[in-house]
Amino acid sequence: MAPPPLINGLWMNWVDINLNQSAGDWTTQDQSALVTTPYTDIIDTSQALSCMALFGVALSKRRTLGGAGVAGAYCTHRDQAVMVVQSENATGELVIPGPLEDIFYDSGQLVDLGDARVQAWWDAVRGVLGDDIGSPWTQLRRGYRRTVG
Repeated sequence: MAPPPLINGLWMNWVDINLNQSAGDWTTQDQSALVTTPYTDIIDTSQALSCMALFGVALSKRRTLGGAGVAGAYCTHRDQAVMVVQSENATGELVIPGPLEDIFYDSGQLVDLGDARVQAWWDAVRGVLGDDIGSPWTQLRRGYRRTVG
């Protein structure tokens, strides 16, 4: 039996004006293997302590961007724009927490996919992100607002 897939991802960390946090992991199209040379000893000695098979490792590194949240109509980590995307293999959801109010139609519930900022975001997504096996997202199907508990 093969182990589950191990994928490369982009972990995004967000903060609202009240310092509440949101985070999410988006799969990258680049599924090349990580060079683990500096970590070989800890990997090998950890495996030696377990009866389970260590089938993969991932390394996450950070870059602090220094951004600051701004006040908005629903400026909170609980308010989200959910972008429904499609690849050749799957449908997925990419979440933008604390979305700007004016990316939605007047109803405030559906994302205006023709908005220039939404289109710039979509162009960036198509360049680097993909489904669970790294196949590129090819279609932005729709976007909608949701509130999480």
